[in-house]
Amino acid sequence: MTGDGILAAGDALTERLEWLRLPPISGAECVHALVKEGFIVQFAGSAFADLKRYDAIIQVPLVEILQPEVLTIILQQAKIGPGRFIGLLDD
Repeated sequence: MTGDGILAAGDALTERLEWLRLPPISGAECVHALVKEGFIVQFAGSAFADLKRYDAIIQVPLVEILQPEVLTIILQQAKIGPGRFIGLLDD
């Protein structure tokens, strides 16, 4: 493996570790953070909230704790990295 290949593998590992550091949060907390990032709530029922920004429409389950895989998918659809998202939670 070349030096560039080692650096790329290290970067990929660092990115995966960032995703693993996401805290457990509720659907409502996720919605609140996404609104801070410019998303607008289009619909909020008892089970889901639909948020929109530009062409992206994101559906967030309104559960007590989002499964890590679900939160990861939501953030990837929203094009928000884990570090930025954690910062939105802290605001």
